[in-house]
Amino acid sequence: MAASSSSSSGGSFKYDVFINFRGEDTRSSFVCHLYHALNQTLLDTFIDSEELQKGDDLSKLYKAIQDSRLSILVFSKHYATSTWCLKELVQILECMDRQNQIVVPIFYQVDPSHVRKLKESFAEAFAKHESDSNVNKEELESWKSSLTRAANLSGYHSKDYRDDIQLINSIVENILKKVIRISPSCKTDDLIGMDTHMNKIDSLFKSGVDDCRNVVGIWGMGGIGKSTIARAVYDNISPQFEHKCFLDNVKEGFTKKGARQMVEDLLCATLNLKDGRTLVGGVNMIKERLGKKKVLLVLDDVDAMEQIDTLIGENPSFGMPSKSGSDWVLKTFKVA
Repeated sequence: MAASSSSSSGGSFKYDVFINFRGEDTRSSFVCHLYHALNQTLLDTFIDSEELQKGDDLSKLYKAIQDSRLSILVFSKHYATSTWCLKELVQILECMDRQNQIVVPIFYQVDPSHVRKLKESFAEAFAKHESDSNVNKEELESWKSSLTRAANLSGYHSKDYRDDIQLINSIVENILKKVIRISPSCKTDDLIGMDTHMNKIDSLFKSGVDDCRNVVGIWGMGGIGKSTIARAVYDNISPQFEHKCFLDNVKEGFTKKGARQMVEDLLCATLNLKDGRTLVGGVNMIKERLGKKKVLLVLDDVDAMEQIDTLIGENPSFGMPSKSGSDWVLKTFKVA
C-alpha cells in the first residue's frame, strides 16, 4: 500500500496521522482497514510502503513523522522484532516531547503489560537484539525505555472491543476529534461570537436528539459567516453519525450541474462513493436504506426550498425513523 502524499490544510504539517506498525503482523489486515477508515474521514494518513522499507532509508520516514500532527502506534505480537519499528518509535516520542505531537498506542492482540515490562514475545525479541552485534547497548536501552513509556500512554486494547470494526470506528472518531481540536484550519476565533452561535445551534439539535429528525436552517445576509458556522457545527458533531455529507455551493451546483447531478453528488459523498455511475437506477433505493441510518447532511448556500426538496425530498426519508412518528421539524437560526 503506497503512502499518502496529500497535504493537510492549514499549519506546517503535511499529514494528520502517521501509523507505526509491524507490517508482517497487520499490514494486510487491521492496519489496512484502519488506514482506509482514516482516509475516508478525510484525515491525511501516512503509512510506509513495503518498497520504502526495502530501500532501508529511515530518513524519509523520520521526515513523515515530523510532518504529522499525530502518531498511532500499533503494538502487535512481533512488533519488537522489527528494529525499523523501534527506531520509528524513538523518533515519534522525540516529536511528542519536542513539538507536542499526540501519540496514541493501540495494543492489538497483545497485553499492554507485555509491552511495558518486555514479557512474552517482547522478551524473546529483545533477547535476539541483545545477541546482535549490529545493535549497540545505548540504542537497545532507548528502545526498551521507549516501549515502557509508550505503553503507559492512554490508548486502545483490542480485547475491549467486539471486533476490529468496532475498534476502528472508536479509534477514527477519537482521532478525528483530536485533529479537529489541534488543527489551525478549524480554529474559529476570527468569527465574532462563534461560541455563542455554536451553543445556540447545539441547543436546537439537542431538543430533537431522541427522534433525530431535526432540520436546522441558518440564514442571514451574505458574507457574515453562515458557512463558517455550518462547517464548525459539522466538524464538531459529524463523528456521532454513521453517514454524513457537507455539500457546499448548492445554488451554484444546481445552475451548473443540474438537479440530477446534485442528487448524485449528495449520495456519493454520503456513501463515500467516487463514481456516481454506481447509483444508476438506485437513487430511491439508496434514500430508503439511508432512512434507517443516522445521517448528518449540511446543504450550504441554498437559496430556494426547491433545492432542498430535490436533494432530500418533500417528505425526507433521510435519518432514523422518529420514535413518535412525527414529521421533520424545521428550526431556523439567524446570523446577524
